Amino acid sequence: MGTHSPPGGGDPELGHLADSLPGVVFTYQLSPDGQDGFRFLSARISDWLGISTEDAMRDPRRIWDHIHPEDRDHLLNARAETTTEGGSFAAEFRVIGAAGRERWLSVTSTPEAPSPDGTLVFHGMALDITEARRSRMRKEAQRQLLERVAKGAPLPEVLDDVCRLVESQLADAKATILLLDHETRTVRFGAAPTIDRGYMQALEGLEIGPEAGTCGTALYFGSQVVSADLSRDPKWAPYIELARQYDLASCWSTPFFAHNGQPAGTLAVYRSNPGHPSSVALELSSTAAYLAGIAFQREETQHHLQETEAQLHHAQKMEALGQLAGGIAHDFNNILTVIHGASAMLLDSLPESSPERQDALLITTSAERAAELTRQLLAFGRRQAWSPKAVEVSAVIKSLETILSRTLGDTVRLVLDIDEDLPLVWIDPTQLEQVLVNLVMNARDAMPRGGQVTLRARRSLVAAGPETAEIHTEGVCLEVQDDGEGMSPEVLQHIFEPFFTTKPRGQGTGLGLPMVYAVVGRAGGTVVAESEPGKGTCFTVCLPAHNVASALPGHAMPRSGTGPRKSTRARPGERLLLVEDEPLVRALAARVLRGRGYEVTEAEDGKVALEVLQATDGHFNLILSDVMMPNLRGTELAEEARRRYPELPVLLMSAYTDDLLLLQDSLRFGHRLLSKPFTPATLARRVRDAIDGVEELETQTLSIDLQP
Repeated sequence: MGTHSPPGGGDPELGHLADSLPGVVFTYQLSPDGQDGFRFLSARISDWLGISTEDAMRDPRRIWDHIHPEDRDHLLNARAETTTEGGSFAAEFRVIGAAGRERWLSVTSTPEAPSPDGTLVFHGMALDITEARRSRMRKEAQRQLLERVAKGAPLPEVLDDVCRLVESQLADAKATILLLDHETRTVRFGAAPTIDRGYMQALEGLEIGPEAGTCGTALYFGSQVVSADLSRDPKWAPYIELARQYDLASCWSTPFFAHNGQPAGTLAVYRSNPGHPSSVALELSSTAAYLAGIAFQREETQHHLQETEAQLHHAQKMEALGQLAGGIAHDFNNILTVIHGASAMLLDSLPESSPERQDALLITTSAERAAELTRQLLAFGRRQAWSPKAVEVSAVIKSLETILSRTLGDTVRLVLDIDEDLPLVWIDPTQLEQVLVNLVMNARDAMPRGGQVTLRARRSLVAAGPETAEIHTEGVCLEVQDDGEGMSPEVLQHIFEPFFTTKPRGQGTGLGLPMVYAVVGRAGGTVVAESEPGKGTCFTVCLPAHNVASALPGHAMPRSGTGPRKSTRARPGERLLLVEDEPLVRALAARVLRGRGYEVTEAEDGKVALEVLQATDGHFNLILSDVMMPNLRGTELAEEARRRYPELPVLLMSAYTDDLLLLQDSLRFGHRLLSKPFTPATLARRVRDAIDGVEELETQTLSIDLQP
């Protein structure tokens, strides 16, 4: 239907030109007598509104009826303003055309000079700006979504908004989001603001695959998948009745991705009619899926940040407690050195028949138990000597079988289940024994009415180290399982924290499991616990094989040594310089050594010791010095003595303090180490060996773990 113009005028060629333009060209008259109407109107108006040009010109209200109700007031105000003030008219508004399709129009017009009777004639054009307007709306919606993501809006809310964005731009569209569970390779609910929730529940837990519907296939391949007709798509064969139940006929699915590049979820768009989506619809879905991916990655980053902050907080807390534990153990070991030494000398002086001998034995036994407690403190704080070597786990377990069985008592049965040909692991064997004893004792305490403890050793693939959880290598996994009372999730998350215990006051220190955690970590391994109330507990310790663990920092290879055992007494004229800032320890050591025939010169710190060395020109057979002292550390004294008197041997005493780096450097230069607490016999033997230059395996295999 062509352009219509008033009778008696108008150029047909101009009318054809107007019809060829992308918009509607018009001339409109506003008369003072109210006889308003079109003088000229191009034919495209009928394409937009579904009414003929003649009808529109005959009755302009036919066009008014197609203007969106929400935009009519805006349009009237713009017209009134133009009529009152003059000038050009401009407005953007919506019209509802054939089949209910909504369009955005931009109308501009310029008036001629008013006629003498006040009639105004406007010449203008209306353009369809629907796509441009929708593009602006999409961009604004995307901007608002990104702003919400940046402000930390909850992921479910953002995913809902993504779906609504798609639905607002596509007619007859229902958008959903499914998330991927990577462990089970199944889908779970993400968002579905308008689709029936029963449909989403039916999809929950479905496994992805190359023929698993539109969404499962998109997640499997990590690419957009279109199903134009669900009833004819083989991928939908198992689910077609479900689709029909919810009036779904077509679907396309666009995945989005996590930080590691793996699919994290997918945006699916359903329609109730079959058909291929337009390129605009596919592009919109890709943009929306990209926004969902940004929101997911932000949530992922936030979760990782929270985990990292929690780990940092835990590490700081553990380090602070470790420093406290090391300081306590250092001071405690000095006290124990005196108690242990004095009780040992008392025992040596009492005959077997003396009634006081039992009292001395009780003191000695108590001191040994206290020393074990300090070893746990030091192991927790990683301030304990570390003497790793290639260890046969099965041999360690079998050597402990008798003592473990006896310790468990008559009501708890020990069952061993050990694989053949287990690989060797790289660990301090004594501390591995501590780990096993602590875990078995922990299992016993969880079964007050008796039961069974199963100790398994399996060849397995394990993490190559605590910082390389994604790299696996050969190793050994130890399991200690009981059928006791179990633990709640709240208790389970605290079990490796120092001083945390569920035992009654006075029946536990809360250091056993933290010690296990520290020792296993030192060996490059991992320890986890699984437990439920009433279903028992299983601790799993995984250790890498020795060729992996020995390459980790702080794990030195052992060097064997030999040497005959000789008398621990002094030879004529042998002199010692004893340097110790703790008066009681110094007095005890001096008494022991003088009792063995040594001439002992005492110094209360390293600075005084250097003055003594200078005054005597270093005429000593040995320097016996504590490590941690005021003014000058024992390690600094040792290095200065080595520089001045290269042939003068040094034996360092230490309770393993925080200054581990200096201590390790000193040991590398050949100085020896004597651990506190020690007995008089041990002190005498180590002094004798140091003077004679006898190689000690205990000394030479020592390595200090410097990890916090």
